[in-house]
Amino acid sequence: MGGLFRFAGGIDGRSVDGENGFRQVLLETEKLLDVSLKHKPAAPVLSPGVWIELTDGSTIVARQYTVRGDRAVIMLLDDEVLETSTRSIRNVRLQHVSEAMTGQWSQILSAKLDGDVLVVHKGDNLDYHQGVLGDINAEVVRFQLDGEDLPINRAKVYGLAYRHPSGDVQSGSICRLTDIFGSHWEVSKIALEKKLQLTTPSGLAISCSPEIVASIASLWGKLCILSDLKPESVAWTPFFQHCENFALDGQFYAPRHDRISNPIRCNWPEPNIAKDLRSVAGPRWFIACRARSPG
Repeated sequence: MGGLFRFAGGIDGRSVDGENGFRQVLLETEKLLDVSLKHKPAAPVLSPGVWIELTDGSTIVARQYTVRGDRAVIMLLDDEVLETSTRSIRNVRLQHVSEAMTGQWSQILSAKLDGDVLVVHKGDNLDYHQGVLGDINAEVVRFQLDGEDLPINRAKVYGLAYRHPSGDVQSGSICRLTDIFGSHWEVSKIALEKKLQLTTPSGLAISCSPEIVASIASLWGKLCILSDLKPESVAWTPFFQHCENFALDGQFYAPRHDRISNPIRCNWPEPNIAKDLRSVAGPRWFIACRARSPG
């Protein structure tokens, strides 16, 4: 179920206050699945410099990333500056990705390593070193390798990853906010007054204009597509008894999944389908066709 809705009040974490037509509406957030703008803003043409993943699953497209001590400073593409502990940072990519590097980067991040990781690049090849990450500025990444403090030219660094204890993953996300810059924010607290006030499960606080929000998805619940689930058991009972027992009937009427990337959809008007199929094959076929219709 969906409809047009205009914010008139705000969001307080439990409800959304707004207008639907001429009526004031207070929606419980537990009943919301997705919120998106009627007129989505165009994505600005900006060149990001860093791509950051937090321990809570948020992914940030940013302009700059620097570290002093255990405090990380993130400059977003709208020049908003955020500060957080490096304990909230899972990994940071400092260079644009290429097809050849994508698999190598993912493989390094998924490896079970005993320390912080510094990843350097030479052409399309990546190499990594384990040690302790230190301060980071616009030119140099400090890295302790075998007890020696090394200043590494930032231009040579493809990315870095901080070591975290096993199972150190924050939970409690109630929704995911996507902004027009391509960042995805896991949100544990949200409020709307003049600006959106967000807090991620890792504790990072963000204040942003509603104008940069592209969508707010999976509010207070996760979307599960029933047709994607694999049934544990299937029992088929024919609506009409056949004169003969056809061995393939059970397979023919069993649940099915799309086996092609672009499945053929039925584009007939739904009222005609409903009328025709009810008169020919009964409600069971009508339900199956509704499940495969674009709506």
